[in-house]
Amino acid sequence: MSNENTKIGYALASSTGSGFIGAILVTDCKGFPLEFQYTDPILPTKIQQVLYGSGLEQYLKVDVILDSLMKVISNKVDILIVKDEQMLGYKSSKVDIVRMSPVNIAETTQENEIQKTKDNEYIVKFSKTSPPLRIQFATAVDENNPVYTKVMELTKYTNNFIDLTEPLERVQKTVELILSKEN
Repeated sequence: MSNENTKIGYALASSTGSGFIGAILVTDCKGFPLEFQYTDPILPTKIQQVLYGSGLEQYLKVDVILDSLMKVISNKVDILIVKDEQMLGYKSSKVDIVRMSPVNIAETTQENEIQKTKDNEYIVKFSKTSPPLRIQFATAVDENNPVYTKVMELTKYTNNFIDLTEPLERVQKTVELILSKEN
C-alpha cells in the first residue's frame, strides 16, 4: 500500500439532547474530504435503558452507530481514528482502529521518538511543529506487530501534511451544524 493513496476514516459517536448521533469522515492522506456519512439521532427507550443498563452507551456507539457507518461508506479506509476509547471495541477484520489525541506534556518525546506508555498505548512525535500524539490501540501491540508498523508509518507520513486529530474536530463541528438545523 502506497501512503499517498491512504484513506483515513474519522469516526465519532456522542450523546446529545436529541439522543446518540454518529458520523464518519473519510479523507485522503492530506486531510481532504472524500466522503461523509452520519446517523440520525437515536433515542433509546426506557425499556432499552433498563435492559442494557450501564452497557447501553457502548452498545449504541459501537454496535449500532459505528457498525452502521462502516457499512454505508463507499470508500475502503486503511485506518479508522475514533473519538473515544469505547469505540476501540469495534470488531472488524477490514480496518485497523486507533484513538489519537494530542498530548500536552512538556517533557514529551523528541522528534521521531516513540514512547510506549501502556501495552496498547504509545506517545509519538514526528515533527517539530505538531504536538505529540497519544495513539491507543484496541489491544496490546508491540513493535513487531504489523498493525503497529502500519499505524506508525501512516502516522509519520500523514503528519507531514496535517494534524491527524484535526479532522475529528471537523466531524464534531459538522454534527453540531446538523443538529442545529434539526431543531
